[in-house]
Amino acid sequence: MKKTTRYNTLTKRLFFLFFGILTQSLVFAQAISFSFSNAATTNDGSDSFYEIDVLVASDADFKLGSGQLYFNYNTAAFGENIQTSGNLEFLRPDGSILAEQIGTAPFIFDIYKDFIQNDNTTSRVSISFQQNITAQFIPANNITSVPTLLCRLKIRFQDPVEAPMLCFEDQAPFDNQFFSACANDGSTASADCTNYAGTQITDDSFDCTIDTLSANDFEVEAILSVYPNPNRGVIYVANPQQLALTKAIVFDLTGRIVKNVRLDEAGAIIRLDISNLPNAPYLMTLEGEGMAITKKFIKN
Repeated sequence: MKKTTRYNTLTKRLFFLFFGILTQSLVFAQAISFSFSNAATTNDGSDSFYEIDVLVASDADFKLGSGQLYFNYNTAAFGENIQTSGNLEFLRPDGSILAEQIGTAPFIFDIYKDFIQNDNTTSRVSISFQQNITAQFIPANNITSVPTLLCRLKIRFQDPVEAPMLCFEDQAPFDNQFFSACANDGSTASADCTNYAGTQITDDSFDCTIDTLSANDFEVEAILSVYPNPNRGVIYVANPQQLALTKAIVFDLTGRIVKNVRLDEAGAIIRLDISNLPNAPYLMTLEGEGMAITKKFIKN
């Protein structure tokens, strides 16, 4: 019985070793590409933020292991050392690769871990992550030819009128920082990247094109203001350039619309009566042709 058990254990470990080698051979010499999407300016009532999705794709499907990206940015827009200053958030929204999990409640495990962000220079920052679960347990290839959401960046503006100029750093030694998933000997669910390493992807490309947000959006965010904040039932929107606003939509913090006002004849100062609303924080989206800016205010 002991000999049989040892034989089965050895067979299983050899299988997983072969599986890891096979997986690595399938992703050898492939190309991987990174791009941006869904850039937006947001406002929490006191600060403005630049938010953008980071997408990843490949010419050959594979399971992602660990990775690291570097970004250059405009210090006039965000200030220097955005990690140290607390101006950067490395987000992993639902549906993104880095938010993937396996298992069912109450036994749910994150596929990725150790999410780190570091200032590399005063105008360059890096984000990195490690693989947590072995390749055998990752249910499917999560890198394909279709650009897929890897993560999202959120950076607090120091000056929202300045252009972000966010771009991937693509020069050595900052490129070629991604790996296919590593495996293990089959004895646990944890990845063993020391003994069953994935393959380094050495053909990467970066596209810094941003087609969602124009410089005018930053100017609009800075031009429009809401006051007084807090207020006692009447709020004003300062619109000094008399932008063509069409609608003001007020939401409570559950996302429910509590007021919807047309602004077709709005001028430089827009007066909104919110006296019928309960005392609470609210979000107000100001809509116009080709723009939507959200402001936060408090009624008390």
